[in-house]
Amino acid sequence: METGVAALDHTTTTVNLTNAFQSPVVIARPASYNGSHEVAVRVKNVTSTSFGISLDEPLNRDGPHTTETVHYTVIEAGAYTFPDGTMLEAGTLSANGLGWQTVSLQMGYPAVPAIFTHVQTDSFATPFLHTRQRNATTTQFQVKLERDEVRNSNAPNGPEQIGYFAIQKKTGVLDSVVFEAGSFSADEVVVNHPFTQNFAPGLHFIASVATYNGGNPVTIRRTGLTNTTVSSFLDEDTSNDSETNHLLETVDFFAIDNNGSAGIFLRNPLAIELLSFEARANPQGEAELNWTTTLAIEPSEYFVVERSPDAWDWEEVVIVREPAQRTLRLVRFAFTDDSPLPGTSFYRLRQIELSGLEALSSIRQVTLSPQNAPLILFPNPATSTLSLTGFGGDPGPIEFYNLIGQNWTGRVPLRSQSRTEMTWDLTRLPPGTYWLKLPQGALKFIKQ
Repeated sequence: METGVAALDHTTTTVNLTNAFQSPVVIARPASYNGSHEVAVRVKNVTSTSFGISLDEPLNRDGPHTTETVHYTVIEAGAYTFPDGTMLEAGTLSANGLGWQTVSLQMGYPAVPAIFTHVQTDSFATPFLHTRQRNATTTQFQVKLERDEVRNSNAPNGPEQIGYFAIQKKTGVLDSVVFEAGSFSADEVVVNHPFTQNFAPGLHFIASVATYNGGNPVTIRRTGLTNTTVSSFLDEDTSNDSETNHLLETVDFFAIDNNGSAGIFLRNPLAIELLSFEARANPQGEAELNWTTTLAIEPSEYFVVERSPDAWDWEEVVIVREPAQRTLRLVRFAFTDDSPLPGTSFYRLRQIELSGLEALSSIRQVTLSPQNAPLILFPNPATSTLSLTGFGGDPGPIEFYNLIGQNWTGRVPLRSQSRTEMTWDLTRLPPGTYWLKLPQGALKFIKQ
């Protein structure tokens, strides 16, 4: 990630980046309020080391605009988890027309993140084109292209690329740089929003209107910015009518200390690259994790599977050293968590090398539905009774076996049964280790 500020007007200015990116996503909004005419900030000509930026006025204005300042954040497309647990991601999509599109987030966030969008191209010279957002959740949001009021029923001349950036709403430190991500409410009246972080003078600030309570096209303008407060308002254009009142909207913001254009980076010095990481619930109510690395994995390198109820507090589940499969180019790993948390479990991998260097993977989310909720035996170990819970309706035929395959079902009478729980009498069952066999699988228990 790289942040900065640009001075620009209606002519295209080239911003040269300090760092080189592979797939940069540029968010550059809102503009300041030196000129009273409405403006849309246009980003174009994005390369690995630079991008172009200019101001567009709506149809009823004269076109030229005085110099405004715009802060920008450039993020390498992808999903990232920093050592303090901060999750963020960036990506792009193609938009053609003015319809809403649903964007699935790559990360499983514990709460709705702050989300920022910006048109990345000016391929068809469509003037005063910007984005609007709505319906953000922990897993997705909606975005559309929007024009000035008088032309907002006319589709753009062709498809354009939209970039997005999402980050947890929190305060923290990214690569030793203080940041704050959150939201506030705004309408056409200037509102002052204080920061909670102790920023140094010269911080950078981006924001997006995150809701669609008012249907009239609108952008956000920044009237003031200090290290303690930002002042802004929602700016409707007057190309169709003179009315500029707007319903209260939620504005997402991201503020970060100036790092001297050095950038903010997630350090990943490991020699082995994690290529993929997936997690899903299976019909037995377990969480199946699968991941793939490049080939040169050594026995001294291993993975720690970590689990969390909220993507914040983590516990170690297991250490995985041996791959499930090797090919000529890849190494595949697998682990099944047979005791996931009720509801939603978050998982991540901690990759550790012999040198002591380590890195965290992106976070994956597994949610158990009633159809794949885990079957639970209790108490375990058991003495006089054993209960099974977690099913709905008839669980199907159930049998009891010892470890050498002998069927002991006749010695374990059913004591009680409801729609979601069954209890057996174990008084005639000798002490030992047994399997309770169901159509969905088998569960092990100990009779004391």
